[in-house]
Amino acid sequence: MVQDVHSGALLSFAASDPLRLDVTSPVLPLSTVKLMVAACWWDHESAQDKDLAESEHLLTDMIVYGGDAAGRQMASALRLKIGTAEVLNNLKHYGFLSLFASATHDKDETF
Repeated sequence: MVQDVHSGALLSFAASDPLRLDVTSPVLPLSTVKLMVAACWWDHESAQDKDLAESEHLLTDMIVYGGDAAGRQMASALRLKIGTAEVLNNLKHYGFLSLFASATHDKDETF
C-alpha cells in the first residue's frame, strides 16, 4: 500500500488476490497470533517444515523476542504444509477467531 503522508490519500495498493483481499479487508495483526502460530506449529509436529532452517530458533525469536519476520516465516510454512483452511480452523479451535468472525466488517467503498 502506498499512501500520501500529507493527505492520507491512498495512492496505490497491490494484493495477491484483490477480489478477496484489499486495503479495506480486515486482517489480524501478527503480534496477536504469534502464540497461536506456535501452538499450531507444535500441534502439527508431523507437518512441520523440516526444510525451514532453524525452526526452533524461529520459535524463540517469535515468542520471546516478538520477531515478526520469524512469525511470518512460521505462519507461511504452516500454510504451505497443512493449508490455510486448517490453520484458520486451528485458530478457531484455540478460540481466537470467534470474536473476529462474529464482527461485521463491511467494505468502505469511499476509502
